[in-house]
Amino acid sequence: MKKQLLFLIIFIAPFYINAQVIFGITSNLCDSTTEHTYNYQYAGELDGSSTDWNTPNMLIDSNAIQGCLVLVNDGSTPGIGTAPYFTIHDACDSATWTQDLTGKIAVFYRGACEFGIKAYNAQKRGAIGAIIINNNGAAVGMAGGTYGVNVTIPYWMIGETDGAELVACLDTVCTGVTGYFGNEFPSFADDMSSSKSLMLMTESSAIPWDLASTGAEYPMDFGIWVYNNGWDAQNGVTVTVEVERSGVVEFTNTSTTLNFNAPDTTFLDSQYVDLGTYAPANWTIGTYTITYIINNNGDENLANNVFSFEFKLTNNEDVYAKCRLDNSNKPIHNTAYALNETILWNEFESCITFRSSIAGDRNTTASGLTFSCEPVWGTMANEFVTAKVYEWNDVFVDINSPATFNSLNLLDQGSFSYMDESLNGINIYVPFTNPVFLQNNQRYLFCLNILSDSLRMSYDTYDRYDHPEGIDYSTTINHYLQSISPVGTNSGGSGWEWYTAGFGYDNTAAISVTMDIATGINDLENEQMLSPYPNPANNLLMVPIRKNKVGNVQIQLLDLAGKLVLTANKKLNNEAVRINVASISNGNYLMKLTFEDNTQDVFKISVNR
Repeated sequence: MKKQLLFLIIFIAPFYINAQVIFGITSNLCDSTTEHTYNYQYAGELDGSSTDWNTPNMLIDSNAIQGCLVLVNDGSTPGIGTAPYFTIHDACDSATWTQDLTGKIAVFYRGACEFGIKAYNAQKRGAIGAIIINNNGAAVGMAGGTYGVNVTIPYWMIGETDGAELVACLDTVCTGVTGYFGNEFPSFADDMSSSKSLMLMTESSAIPWDLASTGAEYPMDFGIWVYNNGWDAQNGVTVTVEVERSGVVEFTNTSTTLNFNAPDTTFLDSQYVDLGTYAPANWTIGTYTITYIINNNGDENLANNVFSFEFKLTNNEDVYAKCRLDNSNKPIHNTAYALNETILWNEFESCITFRSSIAGDRNTTASGLTFSCEPVWGTMANEFVTAKVYEWNDVFVDINSPATFNSLNLLDQGSFSYMDESLNGINIYVPFTNPVFLQNNQRYLFCLNILSDSLRMSYDTYDRYDHPEGIDYSTTINHYLQSISPVGTNSGGSGWEWYTAGFGYDNTAAISVTMDIATGINDLENEQMLSPYPNPANNLLMVPIRKNKVGNVQIQLLDLAGKLVLTANKKLNNEAVRINVASISNGNYLMKLTFEDNTQDVFKISVNR
């Protein structure tokens, strides 16, 4: 079986800053609102160094292209396929393709054949560049396959939504939609710049305060790459970092003055600015905002001079996460991914990593995961997901060792079945069967397992155009050299293959882990009773409630076909809820608890008399 994991990043690359390569629409007679830049993924490396593509080095100004965008007509039978992804527009049928693309930028859809053959077909018909539109979500990376080494024109992918915006104005002949792909030329004489991908962040967006109560337990390192994006040299530049909580700046540090050369045609003069470490005697529970500020007198473009991120120290309902969290400490997502980019696959797992030197000393347990999913094709009824926690027992120093995934020990799991589309994109909490006690210095993976090609896993992603609000760990990875959000796939049942960088360091699984730090023997005993009991039940079932849940709870009992067999509303009073199941037939069921804050717990229970 031929595996085609065409988009997952495996190795971390050396870091340097190149001139910015952009794709933008420069003119559109049909819809001027499309005249802006777009997020994309290039075929291979922008510097032309890829081994499975022969695409040009786009860092060289002379390789930039500009031309009319034309929708491909490969001559296959019209009307086959699902709109708008008709096979006539997928650039696969070379034998019947008579369209002349001389001097044009070819546009076609993903699907039916390899990435490489599509671009090669367009190139043979005179195209100066090629754009492939994803048929499912945002742009992803591409492998060259058999024909990638024959592709010598610029070739890039854009996302499904952006593609629909452009295709609405395209035809198989030029309609006046002109695009540019190449270096972004400086717009200002004085313009110091950076981006979220270039700033050093904490290794997690949230961690329980009991695991990071002092600066010795959780020091913050600061640094950021800055570069001269103007056409003049810049002198006397400084960079400042500020740490603020509740409107009060608790820490600030400013660099020495820095000088930058004017850019040449390939590289922008860049420097990494080390801004030290903040390690207070004691951290305070709450939300910290870390802000980087580039100080450059006379800078003409201040929009790319200030960047910030949030870091939370949680308590009571302790939460650990890599993605951004909302005000209720629930994961924030702005996109979702499915693994139907492979020809054959059985399942995939999206994960976040965890390791603490004091987790065992603090009697830390992990009780479950909060996450959300979205449908691929509009429906998610009867789709099944599993929350898992693994011991990651492979021995390695960092991702350059490299990190391996050959010794994973599944500690516990919990499952959930979507009954309909009402939870599309909505966070749910799925507990493990039993709380998992975490040990000192042990690596763990907290993962969501998806068996279906009908579900997307939610992610928190960053790109400068479509999702500037997102999160990007690129510089953080280069600093700490530890994995953030790996992905595993079991393709065609042939065994697991893991990718340290997952969908890229600008894509973080929108998963949070609910933890508890027991402070006494009573806490430990309570943590061991988070599952309904007795299980199997006879007539009465006791359902434990996570601490800090208040108000009312709706309880639904569903059979494994999704049929509702019992519903009840209960008022919470800091003790387990009693449910009478005497009228329920013997069998296995899913119990769903919905709290007033819209969070949910899901348990598997059995009735057996």
